[in-house]
Amino acid sequence: EGGVGDGDVVPRAPGACRGLRSFALRRMSWEFYKVVFRRTGLAPEHGAALLCFWSAVAFGLLGLFFGVSFKGIGVRALALQFLLQGVLSGFVASYTYFYAVKIFGAARSAAAAALVPVLAALGGAVFLGEALGPPKALGIAVVVCGVALASGGLRRGQRRLQ
Repeated sequence: EGGVGDGDVVPRAPGACRGLRSFALRRMSWEFYKVVFRRTGLAPEHGAALLCFWSAVAFGLLGLFFGVSFKGIGVRALALQFLLQGVLSGFVASYTYFYAVKIFGAARSAAAAALVPVLAALGGAVFLGEALGPPKALGIAVVVCGVALASGGLRRGQRRLQ
């Protein structure tokens, strides 16, 4: 039996590959959206606003179709959820990402986005006491090296040395 966190590297549960396929499809759809955004020439705030608007429409339709109940949820909890998920995670994160796409291009921004799981793993270790273990540490190292190569950060450093 593997150690803590091995399931993140080698999925053993039945049906685990469905989740991985779903993740890959979501990632591809986001990359498609990002490339389309880049080609439209929209400002980052307009791209983020459009993304939030259509997400709200989609969630509203899903809520009408499947039903939504807010019973037992306080106003403070709903307001906090709106702030964290709607404003920060929805608009601010989209805006900053689209700003990066506008400034650095789609490819470099995609490379930087690969750091999200790295930051989540490190945050889990620091704030939640989760064990990193050798498989996760190796994964973090590979991703960081890949981002450095893909972003051109290493090439810029070599130019300065010459």
